[in-house]
Amino acid sequence: MAYDQKLKRAKELAYIYTRNLGEDDSVCIVSFDHIPEIALPLSAKEDAPDISSLVERIHDRGNTNMALGLRKASEIMAGGGRIVLLSDGRANTTLDGGGTEGDELVESEITQIARELSEKAIAVSAISLGEDSFTSFLEKPAQITGGEFLVDVGGRLERAFGLRETEVTVHSVPEELPTGKPTWTKEMNTKHVTVASRELCNRFEESRVSFLLNPKNNKRARVSLLSIDDHQLAPFRDRQPKIATGVSESCMVLVDRTYRRALGLSTGDVARLSTLQ
Repeated sequence: MAYDQKLKRAKELAYIYTRNLGEDDSVCIVSFDHIPEIALPLSAKEDAPDISSLVERIHDRGNTNMALGLRKASEIMAGGGRIVLLSDGRANTTLDGGGTEGDELVESEITQIARELSEKAIAVSAISLGEDSFTSFLEKPAQITGGEFLVDVGGRLERAFGLRETEVTVHSVPEELPTGKPTWTKEMNTKHVTVASRELCNRFEESRVSFLLNPKNNKRARVSLLSIDDHQLAPFRDRQPKIATGVSESCMVLVDRTYRRALGLSTGDVARLSTLQ
């Protein structure tokens, strides 16, 4: 799911959630990229304007400053209530505009704001969008605030999965893939993929659900799998036959730097790749 498709799905879910509120509930919509914006000021549901038209005006403009979006929502809410966080979790900007995608400072700010929300009795219901989402960045605020964490799969919101784990060694993605030599232009419309064996990819294709876990810190992310046998990887298979064979035998996976940074993985580390049973 590319960025424009994630935004489309976020709009759909925002409309569904607000439509299902009770008549006595109040609602506010905050969009965020490099800055947060109030798409709908806090209003009683019965006084709110046409929410669908307001949501449609939200456009993707760049970075993902999740911490700033959560802080803006916290400022609006006096205390108590719930934030529904719709994101792929790929936060890449700190409160002061620094940071890079998935780094520890970005994550620590999100964690700190989640603690502030918990003190105000505000729960976060976090919904993971896209097959390449940083789920740990969404699970943590939900856990800290006593909210819930859901994964959007094929138009359904799922809470739990029966997973089958495979232990794999991590290597970097080859230059043949767009994320092998990432630039912002490429990243905007590129789905991040993890290269794996045909067997693991076949399992993934059945459900479109797969996670990569760092067992040292229990951080995980949702991953979209691409087979090592894919035609665009033919030059890599010729150039690195030993690694290609390891991937084919489900002993290795090729992972881009954004995932490695977010999960705290280095090349050569052992991770766990999970698919549905």
